[in-house]
Amino acid sequence: MSDVLLSCPIMAGLCQRHGPVRLSQQPAFESLADAIISQQISGRAAEAIMNRLRDRIPVEPERLAKSQRENPSSGRSFSRQDSVFA
Repeated sequence: MSDVLLSCPIMAGLCQRHGPVRLSQQPAFESLADAIISQQISGRAAEAIMNRLRDRIPVEPERLAKSQRENPSSGRSFSRQDSVFA
């Protein structure tokens, strides 16, 4: 990836100025869930929610949907419309 970034003069300058690009080590779906939660509430609250979620189940689409169907009153609530997308 660094070769691709450095082949672009603008990105090469940014990398020199700000250091190397650090990509998340989280799985893609978990990163997406984290980004969505973080946009909705404060950073501290989002971090606490993500940590609680990670402690309870793997943050994977199938597991989130299954968890909601098996135990709708578990506190990990989604609206009916949201659960269609989960």
